[in-house]
Amino acid sequence: MASPPPITKPISDLPLHFALVLFPQFQALDVFGPLDALNTMKRLYPDIPLRLSILSSTLSPVSTSPSSSSSTNDNSNSPPPFEQKILPTHTFTSPPTHPIHILFIPGGIGTRSTLKSTWSPVVDYLSHFFMDDENVKCLKGVFTVCTGSIVLARVQIRKGEGGGGGGGKELKGILEGIKVTTNKRILNLAKLEFPTVHWQSQARWVQTTLPLPLSNSSSTKSHHSIQLWTTSGISAGIDGIFSLISDAYSPSIADFITQVLEYERTTDSTLDPFACCHI
Repeated sequence: MASPPPITKPISDLPLHFALVLFPQFQALDVFGPLDALNTMKRLYPDIPLRLSILSSTLSPVSTSPSSSSSTNDNSNSPPPFEQKILPTHTFTSPPTHPIHILFIPGGIGTRSTLKSTWSPVVDYLSHFFMDDENVKCLKGVFTVCTGSIVLARVQIRKGEGGGGGGGKELKGILEGIKVTTNKRILNLAKLEFPTVHWQSQARWVQTTLPLPLSNSSSTKSHHSIQLWTTSGISAGIDGIFSLISDAYSPSIADFITQVLEYERTTDSTLDPFACCHI
């Protein structure tokens, strides 16, 4: 096997700390597809100090199944859940102390508007996260898969208008006026719920700049801009993570990892082959 291409960027320029935010009934491939690409990168480049934090409401395992709480003992008449679980490393109320560079927000059934109890803790955490200047200044990007962009769209931030930082206490949706995409099955619902977001109907993924307001009036900057990757339905997250790796690390590293994983990558971000099936 050929040797992996060298990393030419300074380590200080690379995103090193990924933070996955989890909720019940997340979509497995939304999480494990991108994570496997990152796992492979860490294996190929063991000297890069990559770090993964997994945040949820509690430290209890988070399930893909809606029926995880059901009993699986022999006396139960209910069938056992068919599920996978992830063990969080941190809670939303006790997050990592290391600066977070990339926020990773998956989608899944648990993002539906009718299941507010599953996604509202994520939205609350993210809303507080983006209100903290130190968090914002350290952040390099946000990565969403599938309906993870719906979760992000529910987050409120300061308007940040004017020359001084902050923009007072008036709030707006974090994705207002931003080009993003999501699972095409729910695109029309997304447009109804968030009409000020620029939903891209045909995109496999969208990479754009997301300006985040800073509240400290003594700061010389009123905003800190990061990269935002939003991807379409489920498997599109794998294409999206390779876009992130290509941009943040190098195109040759992304290409090498696709060969290791034997994955035929979609490179045209503007064309989702599944859009025609659902729009």
